[in-house]
Amino acid sequence: MDNTNYIQFWSLFIESNVYTRLRFKSQNELAFNVIFTEFVSNITDAKVTLDKTPDEHSIQKSLDIIFLTANITEDERIEINTMLDDSGLSPLIFCRETGYVETHSYDNETNKIIVPQPYPSWSLDSSKVWQPPMPCPGADFPTWDEDLYQSDNTKGWVVAPAPA
Repeated sequence: MDNTNYIQFWSLFIESNVYTRLRFKSQNELAFNVIFTEFVSNITDAKVTLDKTPDEHSIQKSLDIIFLTANITEDERIEINTMLDDSGLSPLIFCRETGYVETHSYDNETNKIIVPQPYPSWSLDSSKVWQPPMPCPGADFPTWDEDLYQSDNTKGWVVAPAPA
């Protein structure tokens, strides 16, 4: 990706109302300051990276964390996506739909985005990864059957028969 796209995005972003609000929030909340600084650093790295491809995954993750922690309004989400579109950065990087906030959360301690719980019986481990109530068998492509587990807590994994 041409780094001029990141330069254009940055120019649009720092002139926007959403940037002003996020900057103010980062000045008043230490935890958010770390998040916002990481996003700014990722964009800055992308702007000046001439010899390698910018890390779009890190930029997307930091934007997702901002989205989860800053109460981004629908108008702000649209504004950010418009800036990304106008800079030629979407669909590589985008501000997620508002439903993302309802299903995902951010854990500041581990710096991880927590995805929705896949099944009612699964629990989060200390690394904030959902774990089944019993270990996954070593079989090829097992799937979790929540109904089976609820009917008999010694079962839950189902292994599909091998293709013929």
